[in-house]
Amino acid sequence: MTFANLFSRLISFDISAAKKEYRNWKRTGVFFTPLSIWALNENNLVPPYEAGESLIALDRQTFWSSNYDRELLWTMRSRWASLSADQRLALEEKILAGRDKFDSEADGDYQNRRLALSAMRLIWMQRADLELTPETIAKIPDLKKNIPGWRDSWASEADASHDSRVGWVNRETAATPIANLPIADVIKTCDELANREFQSFTERDPFHGLVEANLKKAMAVLIFEARRSNFPSRYWSTILTAWPKKTSVRRIGAVARLVGMKGGVVSGVFNLESSGVEAPDWRPRHDKQYHEA
Repeated sequence: MTFANLFSRLISFDISAAKKEYRNWKRTGVFFTPLSIWALNENNLVPPYEAGESLIALDRQTFWSSNYDRELLWTMRSRWASLSADQRLALEEKILAGRDKFDSEADGDYQNRRLALSAMRLIWMQRADLELTPETIAKIPDLKKNIPGWRDSWASEADASHDSRVGWVNRETAATPIANLPIADVIKTCDELANREFQSFTERDPFHGLVEANLKKAMAVLIFEARRSNFPSRYWSTILTAWPKKTSVRRIGAVARLVGMKGGVVSGVFNLESSGVEAPDWRPRHDKQYHEA
């Protein structure tokens, strides 16, 4: 029998003892955090207003921790109708604000993930018949529009259990999906394919295959994007790591110079002396000083 089941029995047997136990959890650190969130479901233990205030008061890290997704969303589903309009609005705004940025997270990755998590939760709530304000509903299409490769199926994973899963990630690098596409459509399609389904064990990277199969086209794609002021670091990194061994590195230097001149804001930083084109310290960058040199 789980601890939650035991606690439910305590609520029915001795509500005073259950309330005392619940209050003690708040002083015991993160171990009881999921149970504390789950306990907000219990109307006999926590009145509706207090439950709403407790959900709103969750710090940002706890509110967005993947360890508590299921407890949090199921509690909101259970309590939503009993919360005040102001409390529901506060929770919607908390979801729209999104999670914090991790220290090692690139700005672009953070933006995409933050928007995706917010959209997942809001759509999950809609599907659970939780009434959202018209203002929040109106923002959902814009959230989805700004997420590369968005799929509505992601929302079904919003309350997924994050117990450990074991498996090998299969990496697919065949260029077939993009081999015959116009240059203008390659990066967009790669983004859509690279955003694999949550909990899937397949990672798709067709641009890697394109570099190996048709280097000239891969370079043309990056030049085209740079001229549109788009500098996808993921694909600049790929062209370096997948650079054909027998191809002269002079060509990529020429591409970097061309992008720097035509794009006006991006440049390549290479360390060809130490490790050739596979050097990990290369990145597209916005560097005014570089271009004035």
